[in-house]
Amino acid sequence: MRDREIICGHCSGSGAATCHSCSGSGHWDCGSCAGTGYRGTMKTQIESSYGTTYVKVPQPCGSCGGSGRVECRKCGGSPLTTCRKCGGNGSF
Repeated sequence: MRDREIICGHCSGSGAATCHSCSGSGHWDCGSCAGTGYRGTMKTQIESSYGTTYVKVPQPCGSCGGSGRVECRKCGGSPLTTCRKCGGNGSF
């Protein structure tokens, strides 16, 4: 039988720790567009009184929806996960 509980030094007794997969940011840069939010361009025709002009319009990335970031799968977008040392109890 234990006389007293020992506070976890890893999480300071909170039971939560910074996510190691995303370093606490909750997201990663999108691998498909390298974090730019755009993937490729589309040639578009514009009609004007001066004639026809073609311009390249950037297309949003389909993987991240144009944000350039994807949610961390380990923490689900929250920067915290359950402490590995105490199992989320905050003490031993």
